Amino acid sequence: MPVKVNIAGERKPKIVEVSRIKVKDLLAKLGLNPTEYVVLKDGEILVDDDEVVDGEAITVFTVKSGG
Repeated sequence: MPVKVNIAGERKPKIVEVSRIKVKDLLAKLGLNPTEYVVLKDGEILVDDDEVVDGEAITVFTVKSGG
């Protein structure tokens, strides 16, 4: 089974065919800069070295700051 990636603001999830991948490598595979995104799985924030495995779904949010 693939990893389903829901990117906030996009209508369709992206499907990534991997069996196991680190968050930082997954973001790179999607062309996303890891310093600009937060990744959640089951409501928990994942860090760069956390792994996502096939069959899981994650949500990716853009980090925004204001002043």
